[in-house]
Amino acid sequence: MNSHHFLRVILFVLALSSVAALKANEVHVCQSGGADFTTIQAAVDSVQPGDVIKVAAAAYTEAKIVSATQYNLYITKTVIIRGGYTCADFTNQNPSANVTIIRPFTSSQSVISIVGINGQTSQVAPTINGFTITGGGGGNHGGGISMHDSDATISNNIITGNMGYLLGGGIWVQRGAPIIQNNRIESNEIPAGSGGNGGGVELESGAALNWKAPRQHSAAMSSQTMPSTISTVTVAASQSTAADPSP
Repeated sequence: MNSHHFLRVILFVLALSSVAALKANEVHVCQSGGADFTTIQAAVDSVQPGDVIKVAAAAYTEAKIVSATQYNLYITKTVIIRGGYTCADFTNQNPSANVTIIRPFTSSQSVISIVGINGQTSQVAPTINGFTITGGGGGNHGGGISMHDSDATISNNIITGNMGYLLGGGIWVQRGAPIIQNNRIESNEIPAGSGGNGGGVELESGAALNWKAPRQHSAAMSSQTMPSTISTVTVAASQSTAADPSP
Protein backbone atom coordinates (compact mmCIF):
# COMPACT_ATOMS: atom_id res chain seq x y z
CA MET A 1 0.00 0.00 0.00
CA ASN A 2 1.53 3.32 -1.05
CA SER A 3 1.68 6.22 1.37
CA HIS A 4 -1.04 8.27 -0.39
CA HIS A 5 -3.54 5.40 -0.32
CA PHE A 6 -2.71 4.67 3.32
CA LEU A 7 -3.33 8.35 4.20
CA ARG A 8 -6.71 8.25 2.46
CA VAL A 9 -7.68 5.18 4.44
CA ILE A 10 -6.67 6.84 7.71
CA LEU A 11 -8.65 9.99 6.87
CA PHE A 12 -11.71 7.89 5.97
CA VAL A 13 -11.56 6.04 9.29
CA LEU A 14 -11.19 9.30 11.18
CA ALA A 15 -14.19 10.74 9.34
CA LEU A 16 -16.32 7.73 10.28
CA SER A 17 -15.19 8.06 13.87
CA SER A 18 -16.17 11.73 13.89
CA VAL A 19 -19.65 10.96 12.56
CA ALA A 20 -20.10 8.25 15.21
CA ALA A 21 -18.98 10.65 17.91
CA LEU A 22 -21.55 13.23 16.81
CA LYS A 23 -24.43 10.73 16.82
CA ALA A 24 -26.56 10.92 19.95
CA ASN A 25 -26.22 7.93 22.21
CA GLU A 26 -29.35 6.10 23.40
CA VAL A 27 -29.61 4.34 26.75
CA HIS A 28 -32.46 2.41 28.35
CA VAL A 29 -33.88 2.34 31.86
CA CYS A 30 -35.76 -0.69 33.20
CA GLN A 31 -36.49 -0.74 36.91
CA SER A 32 -36.45 -4.54 37.11
CA GLY A 33 -33.06 -4.82 35.39
CA GLY A 34 -31.89 -6.13 32.06
CA ALA A 35 -31.24 -2.66 30.57
CA ASP A 36 -28.48 -0.07 30.89
CA PHE A 37 -29.83 1.43 34.13
CA THR A 38 -32.49 0.79 36.75
CA THR A 39 -33.04 4.46 37.73
CA ILE A 40 -33.53 7.59 35.67
CA GLN A 41 -31.05 9.57 37.77
CA ALA A 42 -28.26 7.08 37.14
CA ALA A 43 -28.90 7.40 33.41
CA VAL A 44 -28.93 11.21 33.55
CA ASP A 45 -25.67 11.28 35.48
CA SER A 46 -23.96 8.93 33.02
CA VAL A 47 -24.95 10.27 29.60
CA GLN A 48 -23.61 13.22 27.64
CA PRO A 49 -25.56 16.31 26.48
CA GLY A 50 -27.71 15.44 23.49
CA ASP A 51 -28.13 11.79 24.46
CA VAL A 52 -31.51 10.05 24.62
CA ILE A 53 -32.81 8.19 27.67
CA LYS A 54 -35.77 5.84 27.13
CA VAL A 55 -37.59 4.68 30.25
CA ALA A 56 -39.77 1.59 30.63
CA ALA A 57 -43.07 1.65 32.52
CA ALA A 58 -42.78 1.57 36.33
CA ALA A 59 -43.05 3.94 39.29
CA TYR A 60 -39.61 5.50 39.79
CA THR A 61 -38.69 7.18 43.07
CA GLU A 62 -35.64 9.23 42.18
CA ALA A 63 -33.07 10.76 44.53
CA LYS A 64 -29.79 12.69 44.28
CA ILE A 65 -27.70 14.60 46.84
CA VAL A 66 -26.16 17.85 45.57
CA SER A 67 -23.91 19.88 47.87
CA ALA A 68 -25.32 18.05 50.91
CA THR A 69 -28.91 18.83 49.85
CA GLN A 70 -31.32 16.01 49.05
CA TYR A 71 -33.14 16.35 45.73
CA ASN A 72 -35.31 14.04 43.69
CA LEU A 73 -34.68 13.80 39.93
CA TYR A 74 -32.00 16.46 39.29
CA ILE A 75 -31.08 17.55 35.76
CA THR A 76 -28.31 19.97 34.71
CA LYS A 77 -27.70 18.98 31.09
CA THR A 78 -29.47 18.88 27.74
CA VAL A 79 -30.76 15.31 27.57
CA ILE A 80 -33.90 13.84 26.05
CA ILE A 81 -35.84 11.71 28.54
CA ARG A 82 -38.83 9.76 27.23
CA GLY A 83 -41.18 7.49 29.15
CA GLY A 84 -43.80 5.08 27.90
CA TYR A 85 -41.77 2.06 26.82
CA THR A 86 -41.53 -1.51 28.10
CA CYS A 87 -38.44 -3.40 29.16
CA ALA A 88 -38.95 -5.61 26.11
CA ASP A 89 -39.58 -2.79 23.62
CA PHE A 90 -37.64 0.48 23.59
CA THR A 91 -38.73 1.29 20.04
CA ASN A 92 -42.45 2.00 20.36
CA GLN A 93 -43.46 4.73 22.81
CA ASN A 94 -46.96 4.53 24.31
CA PRO A 95 -47.29 6.51 27.57
CA SER A 96 -51.00 5.70 27.85
CA ALA A 97 -50.46 1.94 27.84
CA ASN A 98 -47.02 1.97 29.49
CA VAL A 99 -47.53 4.39 32.35
CA THR A 100 -44.17 5.69 33.57
CA ILE A 101 -44.39 7.51 36.90
CA ILE A 102 -41.81 9.75 38.56
CA ARG A 103 -42.30 10.25 42.31
CA PRO A 104 -40.22 12.11 44.91
CA PHE A 105 -37.89 10.63 47.50
CA THR A 106 -38.19 13.78 49.60
CA SER A 107 -41.09 16.20 49.92
CA SER A 108 -38.68 19.10 50.48
CA GLN A 109 -37.91 19.40 46.75
CA SER A 110 -39.74 19.29 43.43
CA VAL A 111 -40.28 15.89 41.83
CA ILE A 112 -38.02 17.11 38.99
CA SER A 113 -35.49 19.93 39.40
CA ILE A 114 -33.99 21.38 36.22
CA VAL A 115 -31.09 23.74 36.90
CA GLY A 116 -29.50 25.74 34.11
CA ILE A 117 -27.17 28.72 33.78
CA ASN A 118 -28.32 32.27 34.47
CA GLY A 119 -27.99 34.29 31.29
CA GLN A 120 -27.28 31.19 29.17
CA THR A 121 -30.60 29.39 29.40
CA SER A 122 -30.21 27.63 26.04
CA GLN A 123 -27.19 25.73 27.39
CA VAL A 124 -29.42 23.52 29.54
CA ALA A 125 -32.50 22.51 27.56
CA PRO A 126 -33.60 18.98 28.46
CA THR A 127 -36.77 17.32 27.20
CA ILE A 128 -39.19 15.52 29.53
CA ASN A 129 -41.73 13.54 27.52
CA GLY A 130 -44.27 10.83 28.28
CA PHE A 131 -44.33 10.68 32.11
CA THR A 132 -46.78 10.98 34.97
CA ILE A 133 -45.19 13.35 37.48
CA THR A 134 -46.85 13.19 40.87
CA GLY A 135 -46.46 13.36 44.64
CA GLY A 136 -44.55 16.63 45.05
CA GLY A 137 -45.00 17.52 48.71
CA GLY A 138 -44.85 21.32 48.95
CA GLY A 139 -41.36 21.87 50.31
CA ASN A 140 -40.30 24.00 47.34
CA HIS A 141 -41.72 26.12 44.54
CA GLY A 142 -42.93 23.90 41.71
CA GLY A 143 -44.26 20.79 43.39
CA GLY A 144 -44.05 18.77 40.17
CA ILE A 145 -41.29 20.51 38.21
CA SER A 146 -39.06 23.47 39.03
CA MET A 147 -37.02 25.07 36.27
CA HIS A 148 -34.24 27.59 36.83
CA ASP A 149 -32.54 29.29 33.86
CA SER A 150 -33.44 26.58 31.34
CA ASP A 151 -35.06 26.35 27.92
CA ALA A 152 -36.47 22.92 28.72
CA THR A 153 -39.24 21.21 26.75
CA ILE A 154 -41.97 19.64 28.87
CA SER A 155 -44.29 17.69 26.57
CA ASN A 156 -46.89 14.92 26.60
CA ASN A 157 -46.88 14.48 30.37
CA ILE A 158 -49.51 14.21 33.09
CA ILE A 159 -48.57 16.48 36.00
CA THR A 160 -50.95 15.81 38.84
CA GLY A 161 -51.27 15.57 42.60
CA ASN A 162 -48.44 17.94 43.48
CA MET A 163 -48.23 20.79 45.98
CA GLY A 164 -45.88 23.75 45.63
CA TYR A 165 -44.56 26.01 48.35
CA LEU A 166 -46.18 29.40 47.58
CA LEU A 167 -45.54 29.27 43.81
CA GLY A 168 -46.44 26.74 41.15
CA GLY A 169 -48.23 23.65 42.37
CA GLY A 170 -47.54 21.85 39.11
CA ILE A 171 -44.66 23.78 37.51
CA TRP A 172 -42.54 26.74 38.55
CA VAL A 173 -40.36 28.54 36.01
CA GLN A 174 -37.70 31.10 36.94
CA ARG A 175 -36.16 32.78 33.92
CA GLY A 176 -35.51 30.90 30.69
CA ALA A 177 -37.79 30.21 27.72
CA PRO A 178 -39.21 26.70 28.16
CA ILE A 179 -41.73 25.02 25.89
CA ILE A 180 -44.65 23.44 27.74
CA GLN A 181 -46.88 21.60 25.30
CA ASN A 182 -49.48 18.81 25.11
CA ASN A 183 -49.44 18.18 28.85
CA ARG A 184 -52.33 17.63 31.23
CA ILE A 185 -51.74 19.62 34.41
CA GLU A 186 -54.45 18.89 36.94
CA SER A 187 -55.21 18.60 40.65
CA ASN A 188 -52.09 20.46 41.75
CA GLU A 189 -52.19 23.12 44.43
CA ILE A 190 -50.40 25.55 46.68
CA PRO A 191 -51.29 25.75 50.39
CA ALA A 192 -54.54 27.44 51.31
CA GLY A 193 -54.03 30.85 52.85
CA SER A 194 -50.37 31.06 51.83
CA GLY A 195 -50.89 34.05 49.55
CA GLY A 196 -49.07 32.23 46.76
CA ASN A 197 -49.86 31.98 43.08
CA GLY A 198 -50.16 29.48 40.27
CA GLY A 199 -51.84 26.30 41.41
CA GLY A 200 -50.99 24.83 38.02
CA VAL A 201 -48.06 26.89 36.66
CA GLU A 202 -46.17 29.91 37.98
CA LEU A 203 -43.77 31.95 35.83
CA GLU A 204 -41.47 34.63 37.15
CA SER A 205 -38.35 36.70 36.60
CA GLY A 206 -38.71 37.21 32.86
CA ALA A 207 -39.66 33.67 31.87
CA ALA A 208 -40.99 33.46 28.30
CA LEU A 209 -43.27 30.52 27.61
CA ASN A 210 -44.90 28.83 24.63
CA TRP A 211 -48.35 27.93 25.97
CA LYS A 212 -51.97 27.09 25.15
CA ALA A 213 -54.64 26.35 27.75
CA PRO A 214 -57.96 25.03 26.39
CA ARG A 215 -59.33 24.76 29.95
CA GLN A 216 -57.93 27.13 32.51
CA HIS A 217 -59.10 28.11 35.98
CA SER A 218 -58.41 31.63 37.17
CA ALA A 219 -55.90 30.38 39.73
CA ALA A 220 -54.28 27.80 37.50
CA MET A 221 -51.62 29.98 35.89
CA SER A 222 -49.99 33.20 37.03
CA SER A 223 -46.90 35.22 36.30
CA GLN A 224 -44.61 37.85 37.75
CA THR A 225 -42.97 40.28 35.31
CA MET A 226 -43.34 37.75 32.50
CA PRO A 227 -43.04 38.82 28.83
CA SER A 228 -44.91 35.70 27.73
CA THR A 229 -45.63 34.47 24.24
CA ILE A 230 -48.78 32.46 24.61
CA SER A 231 -48.62 28.54 22.06
CA THR A 232 -50.32 23.52 23.89
CA VAL A 233 -51.41 22.36 27.26
CA THR A 234 -54.49 21.52 29.31
CA VAL A 235 -54.79 22.92 32.81
CA ALA A 236 -57.68 21.55 34.83
CA ALA A 237 -58.65 21.76 38.51
CA SER A 238 -55.35 23.18 39.73
CA GLN A 239 -55.88 25.55 42.59
CA SER A 240 -54.27 28.11 44.85
CA THR A 241 -56.88 27.84 47.59
CA ALA A 242 -58.55 24.96 49.40
CA ALA A 243 -61.69 25.46 47.32
CA ASP A 244 -61.98 23.59 44.04
CA PRO A 245 -62.92 26.17 41.37
CA SER A 246 -65.45 24.99 38.86
CA PRO A 247 -64.46 24.64 35.16
